[in-house]
Formats: sequence, C-alpha cells, structure tokens
Amino acid sequence: MIKRILALLGLLLFFHIAYAINPGDRILGKWKVIQVLDSSAIAEMSDEQAKRALGKYLVIDKKAVRFQEEIGLLPTFTESKQNTFDYFYHGYRMDPVNLHLPETVTEIRINYKNSIDVYAVYPKNKNSIIFYWRGFFYKAIRSR
Repeated sequence: MIKRILALLGLLLFFHIAYAINPGDRILGKWKVIQVLDSSAIAEMSDEQAKRALGKYLVIDKKAVRFQEEIGLLPTFTESKQNTFDYFYHGYRMDPVNLHLPETVTEIRINYKNSIDVYAVYPKNKNSIIFYWRGFFYKAIRSR
C-alpha cells in the first residue's frame, strides 16, 4: 500500500514539474499594451503607427496568439537567457537602455504553424511583459 502511495506521489510530482516548466505558461493570458518603449534600427512602421497599438490587447493562449488583426496558430514556446546588451545590440541594432531590463534577459520565442509578427516576449514579472512587434518594443500589463 505504501509503495502504491509513493508511486502515485512520484507520478504526480513528475507531471507537476513537467507542466510547470513549459516556457509559455508564464506568458499565457490577456495583456494590455500601455507603452511603446523603443524601436529597432529597421521598423516596419512609423512612430505614429506604433502608438496606435496603445490600449490594444495581446492575447496568448495554447491554441493561438492574437494581436491587432494577426492570429498565430498553434504556438510553441522556447525559452533562453541572454546578456541583455549583447543580445539587443547585435540582434536588433539598438541599445536596450529604454527597455529597462536586467543585465540578463529571459526571452520566450514563439513559433507558429503560420507566421505573424509577434515572435519574442520578454517577461519582466508575472504581471508585466515586453514584446516585439513590427520593429517596436511594447510594454504590456496583465489584464484581469
């Protein structure tokens, strides 16, 4: 009887750990865009066009990611840690000072069955993220 209980507890612990380490779990939800933080060297729109995203919602769930008119289907998430300055300077040709990120940044990369322009999210804390869309970096807060 004790062996069964221990085996069941071990199995529950395994599934709990397996579920907890999915990198996308911490960014799932509805996020309200509150600020345009900066842009990369090559942006796909003007500053004025970028500001039109303020007040809009980025919705991330396990079946799709939605922002503006774009819908990314069947997202998969991978997580990596990067030196903030090197990563943004070499990858986006910008100084990340306006992003207010720590020295080491966590990036959650999103890949889809189809293609949309939201593909990188940088969690700041459980209620705040930075995401990249069409050459601009936006700050969003979790919506209730």
